Amino acid sequence: MILGLEFSDDVGPATIVTVSLAIVAIIGLYLTARSLKQTQNEIGLSRAAVKEAHRPVVVPFVDSGRTLTIASTLRLPARPNVPHPGLLVLPVKNIGPGPALQLEATIEGLDPAGERSGAWSGARTVGVVATTVGADEMTPLEIELSGVGEVPGFGLSLVYHDVAGKRWHTFARWIPNRDRYEDLAIQPDTISS
Repeated sequence: MILGLEFSDDVGPATIVTVSLAIVAIIGLYLTARSLKQTQNEIGLSRAAVKEAHRPVVVPFVDSGRTLTIASTLRLPARPNVPHPGLLVLPVKNIGPGPALQLEATIEGLDPAGERSGAWSGARTVGVVATTVGADEMTPLEIELSGVGEVPGFGLSLVYHDVAGKRWHTFARWIPNRDRYEDLAIQPDTISS
């Protein structure tokens, strides 16, 4: 007995053909299911590659050899600046291949050692500073802080969206004693949009 069929001595060619076709059909179904699963995996990988190809990566920018322009006439080195008392200017740059949408910035005062400080009475949201920051584009953040005469220590938080609607978060701390950003972290934002 094969496959639940009982053969007698007088098995005809039609029966053999029918059983053979059933076996071929089962093998064909198995191979089709396997091929479909492989195709779905490849589609998933392609989608991930497309998303990564359009992902923005916004970082605070420091390059004293480059300049940026604010207020249409004031040229500053591309680094944190206080061009006049009460105005802190921070350049940020999108180094990713895709545009950063709805960029929102928040800063928080830090002491000279890089620890939280109550100097500004907590975090200050700069707000949505640009609807889009294109790939390889630099944007100055202009922050009014009364009483600030030189670049203070601060934590900078940037939240932005990619073209697929996924939120990203960049964080860094500016340590004035070291004249650099530290603890740069870029990750998907865990707060739902």
